[in-house]
This record gives sequence, structure tokens and C-alpha cells, in this order.
Amino acid sequence: RFAFVTRGGHLRVCQWQEEEPYEMEVLATCDYEGIPNYVRLTGNGRYVVVLEDKLRYFEISETGDSIKPAGELPHYAGLALGTGSRFLAAHPDGYLESIDLRKPKKSVPLSEPVQRVTSMTISDDSRVVATLDARDTMRFWLVDSDQCVLERPLPEKLKRVRFSGNGRYLAGLSENGSLQVWELEWQLDPSKPVAPPAVEQEEAPKGLWGRFKEKLGF
Repeated sequence: RFAFVTRGGHLRVCQWQEEEPYEMEVLATCDYEGIPNYVRLTGNGRYVVVLEDKLRYFEISETGDSIKPAGELPHYAGLALGTGSRFLAAHPDGYLESIDLRKPKKSVPLSEPVQRVTSMTISDDSRVVATLDARDTMRFWLVDSDQCVLERPLPEKLKRVRFSGNGRYLAGLSENGSLQVWELEWQLDPSKPVAPPAVEQEEAPKGLWGRFKEKLGF
């Protein structure tokens, strides 16, 4: 399922039909005023998050055939949706917050304002978030437990980072236009060599969360 806002001012939740002619099926819709720059479903499929001058969130019924406004939150510089109704948000003042849409007023700050978040991305399994901050430090957070499990200073300033689709690589774009790629099986540990292993190791646990569990001994 996916969500989007139409030019006619409607927020829609849709899915593609699994059989020919593979047409788009509208599951739920409601009126929407504004021009959003971010529209996403939460991991549990119960909320739609829309970001523009403020963050609006909409609740989808249990049957999935209706949607209604559920509340508003201040504007955030970036979002990373987790597996349930929770997500991480980069606050304009610079710190990272963990927010549960079931109790949105009880947000949990995860970093100090001096560590201003400049870019963030979420892994393929929606459980690990990578952030860059104004001190050129890269950090990795577990969405479900609000923990920072790894951090590493960067030798040069990056503008943004993104996980690959399979979650095994992290790409960073620097301010001078160069592209850096980390293979997440080995380069997250600064004590290990910079060159990748010559021989492919045994298959890694599925998902970045599984690899973190193995790496950190969870």
C-alpha cells in the first residue's frame, strides 16, 4: 500500500491490483489542503504522515477503507518511519526525537541540540536509522529501542546519506560532489581495514537489524 496527495486536494491510500490489468485501487480517501513535500504510511499501515510547514498525521480505519485527520505536530527537518506507529524525526532545533503517533505528546529526545541532524535515512527493515550531524559524525540508531548503537566521525563533510535497497550498503554524498559507499559488514568498525574482504564471507543475517544483533552480541 502507498499514499499520496492529488492535485485536486485529496489524500488517498491505494494499492496495485495483483492480477491483470494491474490497475491502482483506491482504498481510502479524504480531503487535504496544502502542498506536501513528504507523504508516507507508517510501518503498521495505520497512519499516514504528511510533512509540509507542519507535520499532519491521519488515521486509517482497522478495515482500511476510510481515513481521517488524527492530529498535527510541529515541522520536522526529516523523518524516518519505523516498523509500527513510531518514527524518528529531526527537530529544526537540531536534536532527534522518537515519536509514537498513539501518544504523540510524549516524544523522547535522543540527542543534544548541539548535535544538529543534517541528514537521515532508514534501513530496508525499517529498524535502523543512520544520521549525520553538524559535527560530521555518523550515528546508527535502533528505532524500536531508541538507542544509538554505533557512531563514527567522518574524515570529510557529507551532505546526505542513503541506505541501499538491500540494506547492505550506505552511500554518502560529500559537499565536493564525491560519492562514498560503506559496506556495512565491515566498515562500521573504524578499527578494521578500509579495504573490503577479498573473499565473500558466509551469508549475513537477513536485514540490517539482524546484522547489528550479531555484531553487537544482542
